[in-house]
Amino acid sequence: EAMTAPRSRVFLPAVQGAPTILQERAREVQLAFESSMLHGRLALEYTYYDQRTSNVLAVVGVPGPSGFYQAPENFGTITNRGHELLANVTVVRTAAVRWQLGARWSTNHSEASDLDPRYAVILGSSPNLPGAGPGSPLAPAIADGFPVSSYYGSEAVNPGQVGVPPVYENGFIGPVYPTFAYGLSTRLTLAGGLVLDLLGEGQGGNFLLDGTAAAGAWLGTWPE
Repeated sequence: EAMTAPRSRVFLPAVQGAPTILQERAREVQLAFESSMLHGRLALEYTYYDQRTSNVLAVVGVPGPSGFYQAPENFGTITNRGHELLANVTVVRTAAVRWQLGARWSTNHSEASDLDPRYAVILGSSPNLPGAGPGSPLAPAIADGFPVSSYYGSEAVNPGQVGVPPVYENGFIGPVYPTFAYGLSTRLTLAGGLVLDLLGEGQGGNFLLDGTAAAGAWLGTWPE
């Protein structure tokens, strides 16, 4: 891969070749069942999945004197495991009206493992070791034994103490992406083909970054 400088005929290499990299390998196991009861009024579906991707590829930075900007590298293994449960029940079923209720619940837990020691922590798109100073802002990161991705950065270890300066330590705060999701739905079908749908959804288990507060805390201006 290469790029061409604007308004010039100079050919600039961008990504260095890596003849020793391995292909990513993925495998997935699923267990599932479906059931219908009460003459079709109640339907249940359940799925368990286990995904594993090894030799995961990432584009990493390379030293400038090499003449390149980036190079592909294998850095570890990523697993995803979770459950999915669906339930639908028909409350009313007549010639004039049909009323259905539905619910769903799902989980997903990811983990990075077997990471190359050089890439113990990957911040953004470049590999880095955890060397940011206390008070550094949070950043998405990948590390051995933690979810993909997790927030890595500075956290106050004495939040309950009043009148003393905060003490910060760097570490992993929590997952970036939700670890569970749920939903409720209802459908009302009336004579003449009129259908009314109502759907509610939610998710959680992850941390949300307040960028304004994080930047203010890093600069020492939050809270005033």
